[in-house]
Amino acid sequence: MSLLKIEQLRKSFLSPEGDSLCVVDVENFTLNEAEFCGMRGESGSGKTTFLHLIAGILSPDRGQIQINGKNVCQMTDSSRDLLRARLIGYVFQSFNLLQGFTCLENLQLTMSFADHSNQSDPYELLDRVGLGKRINYYPHQLSIGQQQRVALARALINQPKLVLADEPTGNLDPVNAAKSMELLCELCRESKTTLFLVSHDEKVIQNFDRQENWEELSKSNCVKGEV
Repeated sequence: MSLLKIEQLRKSFLSPEGDSLCVVDVENFTLNEAEFCGMRGESGSGKTTFLHLIAGILSPDRGQIQINGKNVCQMTDSSRDLLRARLIGYVFQSFNLLQGFTCLENLQLTMSFADHSNQSDPYELLDRVGLGKRINYYPHQLSIGQQQRVALARALINQPKLVLADEPTGNLDPVNAAKSMELLCELCRESKTTLFLVSHDEKVIQNFDRQENWEELSKSNCVKGEV
């Protein structure tokens, strides 16, 4: 069963010269429940914008995005925010942890946005990612690899149906990158969560059952000025 369904999705931005620059032009794209999909694409090619559109962080110029049968594009801002909090976990390349909050508080704040009972125990999840003894540490007191594990726990704390991972190993050394990927896939597999990961490095997605190429998926080489 399809969890995510996208049709005729397009997003453009204005260049400094005032021309329209198309960065996302996807005709069709679907993700099934519990599917693992990895997509490779060059840096700056529009992958992050695509994820932001799926998550409802950005609005498209046109097209349809359905998540769990709900049309994200037709929702109010508040409804879209609530859907994102409850159904989507997001792993950012730069982690985006709140520096003034402890590991535990970063997870608890994310839980408060979803406001529903179907959530993981933050203590158990932090222990699961190897940070059970550092729940009261602040991000600056953690190593880069440990910060990434907090980010993974935060993405999964609300037991989302879909996890979006944007270059999740981009700031990690090869050893921590491999450990992070193994942990992310293991957690998503255990919870039967759909995982959609984008990266410029094909090695990151080499073990995914489904692999896509962003340059083939998006026809975003539009002529400047064309809308």
